[in-house]
Amino acid sequence: MKMKTDSRGPKIIYQELIDGGELISDLNQASVVEYFDRLYTHILNETSVSKTSFIGRFFRPSNKYRDIRGIYLWGSVGRGKTFLLDLFYNCIPIDRKQRVHYHKFMQDIHKEINLTKVSGNNNPDPLENIILRISNKTRLLCFDEFQVTDIGDAMILGRLFDGLISSGVIIVITSNRAPDLLYYGGINRDRFMPFIETVKNKMNVIELSGDGDFRQLYLKQADLYMIPICEKNIDYLGATFSQLTGQSYFIPVEIEVQGRLLRVDRAAKGVAWFTFDELCGKPLGAADYLAVQSSFHTVLIEGVPQMGPEKRNEAKRFVTLIDVLYENMISLVIVADVRPEELYPKGTGNFEFDRTISRLNEMQSEEYLAHNYSFK
Repeated sequence: MKMKTDSRGPKIIYQELIDGGELISDLNQASVVEYFDRLYTHILNETSVSKTSFIGRFFRPSNKYRDIRGIYLWGSVGRGKTFLLDLFYNCIPIDRKQRVHYHKFMQDIHKEINLTKVSGNNNPDPLENIILRISNKTRLLCFDEFQVTDIGDAMILGRLFDGLISSGVIIVITSNRAPDLLYYGGINRDRFMPFIETVKNKMNVIELSGDGDFRQLYLKQADLYMIPICEKNIDYLGATFSQLTGQSYFIPVEIEVQGRLLRVDRAAKGVAWFTFDELCGKPLGAADYLAVQSSFHTVLIEGVPQMGPEKRNEAKRFVTLIDVLYENMISLVIVADVRPEELYPKGTGNFEFDRTISRLNEMQSEEYLAHNYSFK
């Protein structure tokens, strides 16, 4: 469902979608909408004050509005967090708002820090300038599918977000994990704890609970392994992407992998759509596939061919890819030339490929999907 700009408020629009039959009533979602509606009202009141003020064109939040608490919304995959964030974001009638991809945002932050260091700038703390720059142009900053896997991010997130909030930036975050579980088991996690404390002390932490899992329900009824490679099945992948993301357009992202960037051209809201050649026709390895699984909960792959000895390298990469996705409980939808049992009938590594066949079949089962979404 593609959200249109509408400033009537989240609560009104949410109820109209239910009344119109576009949504199923969900008490847990409705309680979250109440939080979003209150935050919407605070921002609306602030905007009204700025417009009537003589200095409105230069308005920065007064102490009364500087302490507006943002929202950290967490819950299992498929509960509608992204939908509710979009609903709220599109209601906010201000220009100084941003809805950003977390990984791209942090890449830009690190680039700015590194440029400051190599430029010979005398400022020993480039984060101060970054916080000032962002707060000068942004009142509302929204992150969807927030997760922390990079030690470089973990080291600076506490000071960065504390500084932004103290400067009057309202932050809204959705995540699959409760704050206390972010970067769990990560290197030097003690350095990350200030961020967790900032979230718990300066934001409203809300769990979107409940048993409804809309993405899981869709995938349980969908074809997850389709043959052959044809226009009809590729179109089905497109329809699956739209159903899982609520949109038909892509948001390209770049993922940092060991100092280089892995570009994903077809992505949105935790779903990535690759060709076989993009994943296995290039010299990628386990580190790349681990980066993919940490950034996306669902992977679509088109064009998986039948492989022989001449494609032993591609087959080896495919084995590694499936191992990583399977072990991290990632949902997988594939368009292939032949059945799993026929993908690599002979050649070096044929014996190891038996495990891949078993895992491909298991990844289509309801048991795998159920474990997937309870885990993620």
